[in-house]
Amino acid sequence: MNAEENQALIKWLEEGIACSEEYGFNGNVLKSMQIALAALTAQPVLYALRFKNHHGQPDKLINETCLFRSHEKASQYSKGGNYVTQASGKIEWVPNPQLDPEVIPLYSTQSFSD
Repeated sequence: MNAEENQALIKWLEEGIACSEEYGFNGNVLKSMQIALAALTAQPVLYALRFKNHHGQPDKLINETCLFRSHEKASQYSKGGNYVTQASGKIEWVPNPQLDPEVIPLYSTQSFSD
């Protein structure tokens, strides 16, 4: 869905919720519309990292011990790379952007009551 379609759907949901009695939306239909609107307009509350193995495959779980308040701080926290043994025998860290962790947005849930 592109941004224009997203905004049109948000507008339709807002209008439908505001005029729910007039349109006959109630019960599960109204709650579903409220949940959809909340999902479309939600902003992340925190960001977490999902680390990758040395093959570039992401872990199955996110790392909930590293939480950040902004996407920028999360993306700057950890950079991927490998230790490489040089010809001299010295071991050096070599950055590899393909191994940078994924930044995962985390959202808060909102409950709806009757």
